[in-house]
Amino acid sequence: KGIRKFLFIGRNERRKGVQELCQCTEVFESSNCEMHWIGPIPIEKRLDSAKHIYHGEISNIEALQSIIDECQILVLPSLSEGMPNVVLEAMSRGLAVVASKVGAVPMMVSEKNGVLVKPGDISSLKKALNAMATVSDETMFEMQEASLQAIQSNFKWSDIARQTLTAIKEATHTKV
Repeated sequence: KGIRKFLFIGRNERRKGVQELCQCTEVFESSNCEMHWIGPIPIEKRLDSAKHIYHGEISNIEALQSIIDECQILVLPSLSEGMPNVVLEAMSRGLAVVASKVGAVPMMVSEKNGVLVKPGDISSLKKALNAMATVSDETMFEMQEASLQAIQSNFKWSDIARQTLTAIKEATHTKV
């Protein structure tokens, strides 16, 4: 309850979709939301608004986890990704996700735990952010729980390591 907190973790790099996210500022200005930024965002690129909180680079894991735990929604509007660890890490902390439909992101994010958007599509991103800003607390809780469940069911490191080893052995025709 209270302020809905969105989170971006990453670099100010074209591929990360920071420009697109900065064009969605009215979503935060017109609602009871905040946008938290973790990463090296240059001062001249920062939005001048009390609704945008810049934390800079954070190397202390406890400090990082504390900020993540205060937020409800990770935003990753990337134009290109592989299988971004930031999505897995945020989901493991119980965050819902708004992310571009790139790379392996659709394997991690579904309508159960977030919203997928077309990469580079500002209109689609604004619509998704607005939807997450106004979703009921009950629905937000269900999405956060779905993120935690997805991690437990599909993305435990021990399972991924075993699947990777099996795939390598099959590819090299080695017996498992």
